[in-house]
Parts: sequence; C-alpha cells; structure tokens
Amino acid sequence: MGLYMKLATLLMIIVASVFATGHAQETEQKTFTECWAAVTDIAGCWQEVYTFLLTGRNYPGPSCCKAILNVGVDCWANIWIPGGVNPALLSQLNSFCSLGLPSPGVPLPKVN
Repeated sequence: MGLYMKLATLLMIIVASVFATGHAQETEQKTFTECWAAVTDIAGCWQEVYTFLLTGRNYPGPSCCKAILNVGVDCWANIWIPGGVNPALLSQLNSFCSLGLPSPGVPLPKVN
C-alpha cells in the first residue's frame, strides 16, 4: 500500500503541475491580448510601434500615440524585439506621445 500512495501522490503532483502550467500560459496570453488591444485595433499602429522600437526612427502618428498611452507600463515587458527592447526608446516613445497630444482640458486653437 505504501507504493500505491507514493504513485498516487506523484500522479497528483504531475497533474497539478500540468494544469498550473497550462493555466499560466492561458493567463499570460490573455494578458498580452488585453495589453495590446488598443494598439492592434488601429490599422498600422502595431507596425508603427514595432518599427520605432526596432529602428529608433519614424515616430507613430497621433491616433497610434493615443493608443500607446493606453498601454500599461507592465505590458511593455510582453513585447519582443530582436536584440531586446531598449528602455530609453520606450521612454522616448512615451514622452513623444505624451507631448504630441493636447490635454483634455486645453482647447485647440481656432484657425480663421
């Protein structure tokens, strides 16, 4: 009976481990999808972000910047760029997008 208990315990550990791994991957994928929904909903925005992070040039347009500002700080860890993401470029992108959009309380100037 001792061998039976050991095998049963081992089986439970394996099943729990497989379930936990599958659940963690599902949660990670859902988080990635939720993180990037704002960017992927705008045509071409994902490519603009990727190109900027890859080259450090060609800032995204205004609608893409608005979406970028909706991406949470923790979401940027989910993006993969060959060679890794340069934190300075992330900061530069965030600064550019923050400066490029008028704050909600400031009216746009009227053009006559």
